[in-house]
Amino acid sequence: MNGTLNVHRVFKGSRTRRGYLAALGLKHERQESLRDARDRIRKTLREEMPDWNSLAKAQRLVEYRHVVLASQLPRLSPKFRMQGSSVYDTLNFPAHLPPQEVDFDDGVFLPTSFVNESGSNRPVVASRGYFAMVEEILGPLCADRGWELDRGKSSCVRVRIDADAHVDLALYAIPDEDFTELEEARAMAQMAKGQVASELDFELADEIYTALLEKRIMLAHRDSGWIESDPREIENWFLDAIADHGKAVRRVCRYLKGWRDFQWMKGGPSSITLMACVVAVYDELNGTLPENRDDLALQAVAGRLEALFSRAIPNPVLPDQQLDEDWSAEKRSDYRARARGLKTTIDTALNRTYHKTVAIAKLREGFGVRIPDDELLIDIESEERKVRAYAPAVVAAPFVPRTTSG
Repeated sequence: MNGTLNVHRVFKGSRTRRGYLAALGLKHERQESLRDARDRIRKTLREEMPDWNSLAKAQRLVEYRHVVLASQLPRLSPKFRMQGSSVYDTLNFPAHLPPQEVDFDDGVFLPTSFVNESGSNRPVVASRGYFAMVEEILGPLCADRGWELDRGKSSCVRVRIDADAHVDLALYAIPDEDFTELEEARAMAQMAKGQVASELDFELADEIYTALLEKRIMLAHRDSGWIESDPREIENWFLDAIADHGKAVRRVCRYLKGWRDFQWMKGGPSSITLMACVVAVYDELNGTLPENRDDLALQAVAGRLEALFSRAIPNPVLPDQQLDEDWSAEKRSDYRARARGLKTTIDTALNRTYHKTVAIAKLREGFGVRIPDDELLIDIESEERKVRAYAPAVVAAPFVPRTTSG
């Protein structure tokens, strides 16, 4: 049975009526305040960082064993690239403020010299020195703007804008020779088109970002030093899933994140874990989910979520790592129970009532009051509507599991 009620528009909305998806979005004022904070941070780092070449001579920025290279250190001129849910377009406004916060992720990419150590390329810049430099530069800005500089995150610099939002800065190093070569090629291509490159262009250009070699992007970590971490891998994996299965993948991820935020005041399964589960279900049911029924797609995911939470969840771009490796038995049991509750919630709304009021009340139990109390968004299902929900049948190509190339 595909459903007694059709609540697709309760989730996705319509041209004239707001659905759950619209309620999950950030208000324009919040978006603007975060972009303004990001731009002020970028401008400050860009303007202040070149003056820190003296740190190399003080053996604070450059690894001690490479201090002889300090005089050759290139001009410190970072580029920036947005990351995380802002890039995937899965950024939601939290359900509980506080303690939940809007997480705005930005990447700082510093072109610098690399050296070969034990067969691996490593930046001459010290990872801890990188953190110290960025935090000292941003300290006065934070004091002036009333922001809080949080030094407690091991893999980023966190700037708390207010009680509801923060900007996380992941600090990367890329080889200056690779960057310079790619930047010069881009400038020549622009000149050929009659365009002029701007010195004030803070963003790491697409042509350069996508062309950087694998294993040549290093992330600064407070405790572990430099680690290989390529932010393009998750981004490409998710965009490939959307290309394979359609934009509903993104929407279902946002619905699940909204469910997570309502169910847990703090914690809950990570966003990347939920995304991996959604993509896994779409891969499993390849081509069989309707294109215009987000409610049925969400029902399919919810129906498999408890089983997915019961076993190891591989990292989609690092198969030797697991997204659930830090789950305790108690936490896993809690996640499974709430996944089971989600299945019941959606099954009840779709299959176990003819009353629109009951369906809305049930959905609000699982997702909160951001589910619109609007019966006009619900349709009574019919056999004809069920058939029309699916795309015309075609001969499907053999399913090949998604892999990531080396």
